[in-house]
Amino acid sequence: HNDENDAADRLSAEANRGWGRDDPDALHLEIVRATSVRETNPDAALEILTRLRPRMAQCTDRADLEEYARTRACVLGALERPQEALPFSVESVNHATAEYGPESAVTLHRMHRQAELLLDAERVDEGIAILDRVHATQTRVLGADHRDTRRTKRALDQASAAISA
Repeated sequence: HNDENDAADRLSAEANRGWGRDDPDALHLEIVRATSVRETNPDAALEILTRLRPRMAQCTDRADLEEYARTRACVLGALERPQEALPFSVESVNHATAEYGPESAVTLHRMHRQAELLLDAERVDEGIAILDRVHATQTRVLGADHRDTRRTKRALDQASAAISA
């Protein structure tokens, strides 16, 4: 992974020099870079995203804003920092809802992830409420036998059982 990270660092440095640090394409490349390492090296991804945070205030590309929020939520969740991840997860859900609609698979997946973060942050009632909404929508739109619906039902059952225990 070090060779891949080194190559990505060189490409990023070249892009920043060639395009300029504030160029939207250079910003996009940095977001993609963080996304590409988030699974294998969440600490490195968080470092990249933290450096990008001030530059995101000037970003107008909705896809980049959504990708930044989603990636930051995923990274913070992977680092077991759900409370910090939640604002980014909410932002990601809002972007997905605006872009794809409230019943799209993308939006429902983002909502499911938000519910998991709420559960991890011990905000169980809120997490269950979101899972319940996601499950009802998936059942109506996808059907009870769809794998996403079944996955949400399992998560809902597990969260509910944890309350009862």
